[in-house]
Amino acid sequence: MNRATKIIVIFIFSYLTTLLLCIDINLDGFVFGKVDILTQIKQLITNFDVIDIIMGIIIYFFYYQVFFNKEKFTKKNIIIGILSVVLATFIVIGKNLQIVGNFPDLSNIILFFETIIIFLGAYLAFYAIFKKVISLAIFNDNSDNKEIKKTKKKIKCKKMYFSKIKQFCSKLTLFMKDHPFISSFIIIMLVRIPFIIIFYPGNSNGDTFDQLCQFFHRDASWSKDMVNLIDKNVYINQHHPVFSTFILGGAVKLGMMIHDFEFGIFLYVISQIIITSSIFSFAIYYMKKINIPFWIRNLVLAIICLVPHYLSYTLLAIKDTPNAIFTLLYLIFLIQIIRNYDSIYKKKRNIIFLIITMLMVMLFRNNGILTIVMSYPFLFFLYKKHFKKLLIVFLIPIIIYFSFNEVMYRCFSFSKGSPKEMLSIPFMQIARVANREGAKAFSKEDRKTIDKVLDFSEITDEYYPDLSDPVKDTYRNNATKEDLLNFFKVWFKYLCKYPRVYIESFINSTYSYFYPYEFYENLMLGSDDRVAKEFDSYGSIYRFYDVKDKIGTFMQILFRIPIIGILFRVAFYDWFLIFSCIWVIYKKNYKYLIPLLALISVLLVCLASPINGSMRYILPILFSLPAIIMIDYLVYIEDKKV
Repeated sequence: MNRATKIIVIFIFSYLTTLLLCIDINLDGFVFGKVDILTQIKQLITNFDVIDIIMGIIIYFFYYQVFFNKEKFTKKNIIIGILSVVLATFIVIGKNLQIVGNFPDLSNIILFFETIIIFLGAYLAFYAIFKKVISLAIFNDNSDNKEIKKTKKKIKCKKMYFSKIKQFCSKLTLFMKDHPFISSFIIIMLVRIPFIIIFYPGNSNGDTFDQLCQFFHRDASWSKDMVNLIDKNVYINQHHPVFSTFILGGAVKLGMMIHDFEFGIFLYVISQIIITSSIFSFAIYYMKKINIPFWIRNLVLAIICLVPHYLSYTLLAIKDTPNAIFTLLYLIFLIQIIRNYDSIYKKKRNIIFLIITMLMVMLFRNNGILTIVMSYPFLFFLYKKHFKKLLIVFLIPIIIYFSFNEVMYRCFSFSKGSPKEMLSIPFMQIARVANREGAKAFSKEDRKTIDKVLDFSEITDEYYPDLSDPVKDTYRNNATKEDLLNFFKVWFKYLCKYPRVYIESFINSTYSYFYPYEFYENLMLGSDDRVAKEFDSYGSIYRFYDVKDKIGTFMQILFRIPIIGILFRVAFYDWFLIFSCIWVIYKKNYKYLIPLLALISVLLVCLASPINGSMRYILPILFSLPAIIMIDYLVYIEDKKV
């Protein structure tokens, strides 16, 4: 291809990708006349502003470097092409669902035209990015010892105008290399301290409120009305993990005995901050232990310190944060077991720590047991000779977990959770049929069957594609197992009749977990008003109110900054996890799928969760980013040694 042709082709490529960034799919007002179609196309192609033009220029020069080079077509190009097609399809479907709530209607000429542009623009972008990343030597093989020697030479040799500052930075660098745990812990805590002061005693949300109301037996508890209470005088139930409710309530009660309610919340939050900071620091220490380059460790530390979600969820008194941080620790154990069985199972202390970690993952989240069950058993195949010991270590926390819950239910009359929490998908599918096709889509007999489980008169108006709670709130607590069985018979009947509606319902409830343009802006930086009202703690809400408001505004700005903003998107972390799985499979180093499967279980649970694209639900994936990076690097190094 000659230079002139390449310039023209690259211009078209970059133009398509730039259109992707500014295009909006909107069917309102479209008329299928020739003039109207041409007018729409004209507006589509010419409606650029200055930022779009600058973005287009940057894309052009990037594409010029990547496309049509002299590299031969290889197996890697095929894999890159397939991945790009898959992700471009995600973008097309996600953009349609975001704006119009349906799959692309390709019978509409304009929409077909826009869909093709979006797909091609996304495909070209993904292909170029993947090709560029693979071509880069992103890993540095130099050991820390070599880096330390070079740094020491620079300290001795360089004497410039800013020598003292440089010398301090060099010494700080050396300290961070020699003492990764303590240096990381200090840095993370220094970043946290101003926010600990500003947001004292800590943040709360609706779940915090309900757990406290359960523990202190307050009638304001909303979960008590969602379950069939065994004892009307005991509000504690499994809607939230009982262990988590006891830890939170116990910390608050202790604080109230010593000082006041706010101090109790602070005791819980500061303990959570110390534990999370310690485990993050341990992760960075472990990265040094397995010889991950210093710059990668610094990048991980920077993400932990600067990405607001790592901060906000450590300040939030909620069950999800302990579960997420212990999931990270559990993954580090799995990585070490995969690398060296004896290093864990030959030492009783390490076995005890592993059992406690597994137990914490399960006790702080009702679905935490899936994280363990979908990962640990694969060690049996990896180390067949040690099957008995592996099985014993696996069964101990499982038995303790079920025994604890059984004792709590039987001895203290704690109630079990409602089955509706696991039925978001079928409930939403039935509700969407009622919403889109009308009540007449169901026979009278089927409406009665549905009404025994869900309030059929309410589900049509209560259907919101991104949120299942309003539909689930119509669930009838007196529904029997037989009622649920009959409901599923009706559900299957309409699955066969309205398969497209069912599929659209599922994807509408989950697409934000894979669609990077959509993001959940709630950072949980604040206190739930109901907590203040119920426990008379209004002081914390109005303290530093203006500062909190400015912090929130600044965070919203960060959300929209190109490149940096991607770190705020749920889809980024899900894609990173999926790409890591593909990377492990591509390199045929299957043993490292074991820890990744623990996070895949989290992602699968998210697909059945009540909120579309919630960062809180993927928190174990977010917090486990250091472990995912470790796996990617280890696979890279081990492949290089072969």
